[in-house]
Amino acid sequence: SPCTLVERSQTVGGASHRAAGFLAGSWGDGQITEGLHRASFAMHMQLANELNVQSFRPIQALRVGMRAHWLQGKADGNETGQHGATAGQMAEVKAAQGPSWLDGDEVASTSLLDSEAAQVDPAELREAMLKSAVAHGTKLVTGEVTGIDTTTYIDDDDNSHRRVSRVRLRDGSLLAADQVCVALGPWSCAVEDWLGVPLPLEGVLSSSAVWRQGEAAGLDPAASLFCEEDTRGCHLEVHPRVNGDLYVCGCGGSRVVSASELRAGDMPAEAACV
Repeated sequence: SPCTLVERSQTVGGASHRAAGFLAGSWGDGQITEGLHRASFAMHMQLANELNVQSFRPIQALRVGMRAHWLQGKADGNETGQHGATAGQMAEVKAAQGPSWLDGDEVASTSLLDSEAAQVDPAELREAMLKSAVAHGTKLVTGEVTGIDTTTYIDDDDNSHRRVSRVRLRDGSLLAADQVCVALGPWSCAVEDWLGVPLPLEGVLSSSAVWRQGEAAGLDPAASLFCEEDTRGCHLEVHPRVNGDLYVCGCGGSRVVSASELRAGDMPAEAACV
């Protein structure tokens, strides 16, 4: 049967709209979520092929380290770090371990995190999926969901159950439904109020920036960088995109946003989009 997609402002207008679009490949292997992880990666690859998503591409994931002793030695004005490595020797180490364009003095080492990763521009994927969904009969409704109504039924064993019957919108509209998928990221904890079931989700408030310079298009090999946390509380992630944009996040401390804040719909005071 046809689906109805309800969006308050725009499709994927929350955190995912400003995400890096990094897709880990083997990173999650060996964990309890490995099967889900691998299935999700395969699904993204399939969608990219079927929907002709141009920004999807394989990419390496590298861990970037800063050797505190080396940096401290430089800060003291020494030509060598405390381990006796000269600037030339450090450059040789970096060249052997990472791409040639990763040549800043602050980089002490790189190591491979994931050789099977990929990336995609979330905005392009969003538009491609929405266009395909509408073409297959999905109805797009702009509105804010404020509740989910249920009805009670008794099964053959005389057990009582609830089933979804409709979705309530802020403007008073009611949308009939027999199945509902709540895909609001951390804001999905609103289900606690709507259905009275526990959903202990929290959010993490972080920052990101996009440089639209076009210079990242020529980086070869393409690699996403995951940097160790520095003395300022930054744990930078750097993602060059196919179109030349450079996406950076982790530019400072990341605080936890409680479920009560999320359910209230409050935007943290320090959150802003420039």
